[in-house]
Amino acid sequence: GRAAARPAGSPRGYAVTLGSFATTQVLPDEHPFVRAMPFSKYHLAVTAHHDHERRLTSPYVQYDGEEASGAQDLDRFLSDGESLLDADLVAWIAVGREH
Repeated sequence: GRAAARPAGSPRGYAVTLGSFATTQVLPDEHPFVRAMPFSKYHLAVTAHHDHERRLTSPYVQYDGEEASGAQDLDRFLSDGESLLDADLVAWIAVGREH
């Protein structure tokens, strides 16, 4: 939060650099793949931390059908519009590649 400053007094910050591995998911939101795995639309998303929002995917995601379960619906995590100011943050970073 704003209270956390570096020893020099400037605000603390972080940088995330996407390398050449970052591909763009081009399927429409209605596509079954995107509906089952909405996290695939984002390279990076930031939300406030909530204990019940533990993961976006699982080894069994392909068995979940055509709709994302609540445990992996990043669109739902982002839809609440809550402020990130002075909140504990979670950076959801995509490290996969479509094959």
